[in-house]
Amino acid sequence: MIENEDVGLHVMIVRVVDIRAKSMIFLDSFDDYTFLNVEVQRFHSTQDPGPSSGRIILGRARIPSPKLFYHEVVGSFSLIKSEGNTKVHIIVAMRLERINNIPYWYPFIAHS
Repeated sequence: MIENEDVGLHVMIVRVVDIRAKSMIFLDSFDDYTFLNVEVQRFHSTQDPGPSSGRIILGRARIPSPKLFYHEVVGSFSLIKSEGNTKVHIIVAMRLERINNIPYWYPFIAHS
């Protein structure tokens, strides 16, 4: 259990290691976020013409979120696909941080 403090904003930083993509997920209450649900999609694939939108779901994963602040957790997770026997893995690094200065562009907090 993470000790709850009223100071600052909690954010989980997620980095996909293979493609060097990085994202921040702002958490209202980090006790509610025990898993990160990931869906990996491919866009405009010439190999799989598929649907008219050109979007194909490669798989989904449910990744446990880190429990300690400022400790990066790295792991390889299997993606579950509803059809096909293709084994796909994603390597994800996650870190839970506390931000004291709330960004001005954060839409859910009224700034004074």
